[in-house]
Amino acid sequence: MGYTVRLFNPVDDKEGLLRLWNEAVQNPSAARYEAMYAENAFNRIVTWLLFYDTQANPVGCLSLLSHRFNISGQEVLCGINCDIVVTKRHRTLGPAVILLESLMRECQSYGFKALLAMPNNMSRPIFIRAGYKQFGAVYRWSKILKTEEKLKVKIKNYFLRKVIAILANFFLKWALGGGIQWFYGYLGRKLKVINVPLNQFRLDYNIEDGYGIECSSAYLQWRFGRVGSNESQVFSLYRGDALFGFIVYFLQRQEAIVEYMFISPSENMNILLSGFIDKMRQLRIEVISIAYFSAGRLQKNFRQMGFLQRDSREVFLYTVNKDLNDAFSGLIKDWSLFESDLDL
Repeated sequence: MGYTVRLFNPVDDKEGLLRLWNEAVQNPSAARYEAMYAENAFNRIVTWLLFYDTQANPVGCLSLLSHRFNISGQEVLCGINCDIVVTKRHRTLGPAVILLESLMRECQSYGFKALLAMPNNMSRPIFIRAGYKQFGAVYRWSKILKTEEKLKVKIKNYFLRKVIAILANFFLKWALGGGIQWFYGYLGRKLKVINVPLNQFRLDYNIEDGYGIECSSAYLQWRFGRVGSNESQVFSLYRGDALFGFIVYFLQRQEAIVEYMFISPSENMNILLSGFIDKMRQLRIEVISIAYFSAGRLQKNFRQMGFLQRDSREVFLYTVNKDLNDAFSGLIKDWSLFESDLDL
């Protein structure tokens, strides 16, 4: 009989998908399942299941995270590949390609015009075999705030290490982004800083119009609070009652990892970054990492603020509507495309 693929049904397939997660996913979460399917008020997740012969339980799954983009003046529904899971016994190129090709054939009937993916080294051959084409790359960025812990490996003498750390930290703070730091210090007196857990964050007004649903409090709570729960926090700046910008992030030991950023179009991203850096220094955070943002127009901002470009991952594209091929060429420059990682 071989392999068959069909669309996931939350009523009939819940137990089967949970069994698949328990077998093939590290630390699966029932709460994550409830957020993705039972409580998915945004209708963002569409999932296909892979079955083998007459087995009742699926041996693989692949999902699309729905995302609407304005491309050449028209709203285009795109699917971002995520949650590609296959059990160990069936983890070969053939079954995964069957699953992906079935999704590619059926996605048009659900309104998808293009599919995006950010595969890792293991899944990369699957997307190439199925017909995806590379059209860009995204990068990690990081900024060191404190050097003393890192110097312990190289410098054993305590006093020498202290002196070098003071000089290095001074350089990191003022030589890299120092002008912006000074400007933020001046402007900061006119800006209100609010730093709260994500579940307490509420936008004072609706900024969804013109920016998409990603800029609504409810979506942020769902995406980073329920689906990808990392006990996220939100750093936000206000000029009076007007939102200047905000950053969604979580702490992992002494590292702050940025998941999402928003800045009002008329404001300066460097000011938002500078305020965030200042807040992280107050919290004694040693490193700030920005997880997978396309270079695009923010590359200049990141470099001005002393962030270093780290490893990259390729972004692949499959256009269901071939007329959109040229229109997608500029999409990779849009930093808001990647909220951190395409894997939920």
